[in-house]
Amino acid sequence: MNTKAYSWAWTQENLTAQQKLILLALAFLCNEDTNTLSPSTGRIARLVGIAEPTVRRALKALVELGLISREVRTEHDGATLPNAYTFIFPQA
Repeated sequence: MNTKAYSWAWTQENLTAQQKLILLALAFLCNEDTNTLSPSTGRIARLVGIAEPTVRRALKALVELGLISREVRTEHDGATLPNAYTFIFPQA
């Protein structure tokens, strides 16, 4: 768990319950050193107990709100990999 991301996620306002839950789940899965993670939407859905389409909508909203960034990843042969997400913390 990334304690900085987890603490920061709790302070975010104006999110739906699902968006907040997904943000907290991302913080739980996030690498402490890089602030990055790459779980599948299925893994996130199982972790928080909601459907994958809801997870995808919440992730899209969190990107649009500027709270996380998304990197689409593929193998060399074009096969898709789970997206990588990075927390975007405000400048101190």
